Amino acid sequence: MYLTQRLMGVSIYALCTICFCLLILKVKGLKSHLCIYCLLLALMGFFYVPLNGSDLGRVQLAMHALGNENGIELIKEMCNSSTPLALLYYYLISFLGDDRMLPFINAILTYGLCFSLLVACRKKFNSSKRDIAIVLFFFMSRGLLMMTIANIRTMLSVSIVAFSIFKIMVEGKSFIKYIICMLIGALIHNVGMLTTMIFVGFYIIKGAKGRNKILTFCEGLLLISSGFIYGRFIILAAINKGITYLEYSQNGTNFFYFWEFLLSIIVIVFSIWAICKYRKHTKEKNFEGKNVYFVERKKYVAFIEFQLLIAWLALILLFIEFNSGFRLSWLLTILDMPMLLIIFEDDIWMGYNSSNFKSILILISLGMLFVACARGDLCSLKFS
Repeated sequence: MYLTQRLMGVSIYALCTICFCLLILKVKGLKSHLCIYCLLLALMGFFYVPLNGSDLGRVQLAMHALGNENGIELIKEMCNSSTPLALLYYYLISFLGDDRMLPFINAILTYGLCFSLLVACRKKFNSSKRDIAIVLFFFMSRGLLMMTIANIRTMLSVSIVAFSIFKIMVEGKSFIKYIICMLIGALIHNVGMLTTMIFVGFYIIKGAKGRNKILTFCEGLLLISSGFIYGRFIILAAINKGITYLEYSQNGTNFFYFWEFLLSIIVIVFSIWAICKYRKHTKEKNFEGKNVYFVERKKYVAFIEFQLLIAWLALILLFIEFNSGFRLSWLLTILDMPMLLIIFEDDIWMGYNSSNFKSILILISLGMLFVACARGDLCSLKFS
């Protein structure tokens, strides 16, 4: 169905992915280059025509219904929802009067947050343009555009959570400031809530060091207490939704698509392999009496360990409750960008593994791009 239009859609996506990644090596301003790419992806969302019964079609119907409600009705509905900010998001966009603005704005926000990680890493690590291009190609080859412009709230939630995790764990920004940002993502989709709860628990236990550990523990305890007092209904609603998904999975009635399962497995297994290989090497090598991993890389240990935790959880959940594991792999894909650039920055480790590791990464990316365009969700991309 619509073979020609869909072939044109995936061809445009694949061509743009390859061209924009290669052009990074030539352009002077990375930020402006990524802004143009982000705008182009948003325009793909604007002109995307959903198939009958697609996710976007259902979301647009829900947006129309919310747009017809008054403020009191909206507040009541938000109070009974596990994702109240998603309802508010749809409600506000409904006033623009054009359904196409929803995927357009969502792509701008989602890819804007994801690409901002690359800009921040370029500044923090002084990463080479070649490394940025390789990492961007890996991320875009996963084919998450359709999740962004059709599924809408999941990718937005995941990108907000990933952005907040990066700011806290890699850049060392304020826990309180960015946990509030993370809560916004948690109130957009249940996978954001799941990830936020995992992150808060992990960060209290392992994320902060020294004197900051006591402060972080107190902040985390205050956050958990406040969440239980003021947001327990939302949390319980999210837990009930998760239980429902689990029941669907056990009954064999939940969503499952083999090719997206395969793409998720590739990302998860590669992430686990890369982290384990990096940790093993840096722990074993001891240069001039100093353990590279715990001295030079100490400030990124918690982030890499959290990434490994998410990878294992995503892998387990894929076989228990596909929807949750599937969505956690999207978070993993986003956070793989700074993780890979952290690995690339380690001159000692990359001196031994640089060419082989990057070659493997490029080959995996090419394979994922082919699968995503040929059989993944991306193959339903067509324009008006």
